[in-house]
Amino acid sequence: MNEQPIYGSLSAAVTAITTSTSRVVFLMAQASTAGLILREAYARGVFGGDSGFVWFLTDGVTCCLSTMQAY
Repeated sequence: MNEQPIYGSLSAAVTAITTSTSRVVFLMAQASTAGLILREAYARGVFGGDSGFVWFLTDGVTCCLSTMQAY
C-alpha cells in the first residue's frame, strides 16, 4: 500500500491480516500510515491486548507516537 492509502487498499490489507493463518504481524510503515492501519486493525479486533495477534512495529511508529495518534 502507498504512503497515503485510500480506504479500499487499507481495508484490503487489514482483511488479509484478519484472514491469515499467522498471528504475527510485522508492520513497516511511516507513522501516519501506521496510524491508519493500526486504527483499522483495532476496529476489526486484530490489534490490541486481547486480539491474539503479536505486532512488531518499526521505529517510525515507536519514535513518532504522537504523529501516529494524530491519524
